[in-house]
Amino acid sequence: MIRILSAVLLAALSVCAAAQSFPSRPVRLVVGGSPGGGIDLVARLLSAPLQEQLGQPVVVDNRPGASGAIGAEQVHGAAPDGHSLLVGFSGQMVMAPVTQPGQSWDPVRDFEPVARVGLFPVLLVVNPSLPVQSVQDLVRHAKANPGKLNAATGSSGFFYVTEAFKKMTDTDLRDVPFTGSAASVAAVAAGTVDLSFVDIPPALGQVRAGRLRALGVSTAQRVPSMPEIPAIAESVRGYEFVLWIGLFAPAGTPKAVIERLHQEIARAVGLPEVREKMLATGVVPALSTPQEFGEVLRRDLALVRRLTPAVAAK
Repeated sequence: MIRILSAVLLAALSVCAAAQSFPSRPVRLVVGGSPGGGIDLVARLLSAPLQEQLGQPVVVDNRPGASGAIGAEQVHGAAPDGHSLLVGFSGQMVMAPVTQPGQSWDPVRDFEPVARVGLFPVLLVVNPSLPVQSVQDLVRHAKANPGKLNAATGSSGFFYVTEAFKKMTDTDLRDVPFTGSAASVAAVAAGTVDLSFVDIPPALGQVRAGRLRALGVSTAQRVPSMPEIPAIAESVRGYEFVLWIGLFAPAGTPKAVIERLHQEIARAVGLPEVREKMLATGVVPALSTPQEFGEVLRRDLALVRRLTPAVAAK
C-alpha cells in the first residue's frame, strides 16, 4: 500500500512539475497544409497572442501533403509535453483516417484534444471563364458536359464536400487532388482546373480581385461577412457542410498542460482583434473545451464511417 501511495504521489508531483515548467522552450504549431491556406492563416492569427501569453516563441511549422497526414505524423511522434501541437482540421482528423486507412496514427488514440477554435464554411468557386453565374448554371453545364469539368480538392474534407455535391446534384465532376487550399485556389484562378470547394480565407482575396467567381457557400444560410454570396442550399436542398479547426497535443500530454494550453487558447480566441480577423476571412470563432472537442471528433468520425460506403459507391 505504501509503495502504491508513493507511486501515485510521485506521478502527481511529476504532473505538477510539468505544468509549472511549461513552456520551457519554443512551442511549435504544426499545420498540415501549405502557407496561405485557411488553416495556416488561423494558426498565424493565434501564434502572436499565444507567444505573448506563454512567454516563449510560438512557431508555425507547415508540413503539407497526404491530406494533412504528414503534419499529424510530426506531432504524433513528438514528446507529449505540450511543446508540439497539431493545428488539426476535419479533413485531416476525420475524413483522411477513414478514406486512407493504414496510417501509423489514430486521431482518437494518439492525440489529446485541446480546443476547437473555429468553423470553416466552404466556398464553391469557379474560374471566371467558365460560362456559369450560379449554382444552377453550374449544375446545368456539368450535366451537359459529363466528366469534362475538373474539380480541385485540397484535402479529404474538401473531397467529401465535393462528392456530396456530385451525389446530390447527379453531376459528373473529375476530382483533381492538390496539397492544400492555397494550391487549389491558385489552380482555379489560373484556369488549370474549372472549380473547387475551398475554405474562404485563401479564396476571398481572389474573389474580390475578380480572379475567381464565387457561386455559393456550404452553410445552411448565407455567411454574414459575405451576404451577397448565396448558400448552396438555396439551390440544392439539404446541402450543408461545415468544417472545423482545432488544436491537438500528442497522447500522454499531462492534463495540467492541456488545461493551461486550453486556457491560453481561449484567451487568444477571445481577443476582439483575433475574432474580427477570423470573421473577416470567413472563419467563425467557435471555442470548445477539450472534452467537448473530443466528443465532436468521435461523433464526426462515426458519421463519416457511415457515409463512406455511399460516397465510394458513387
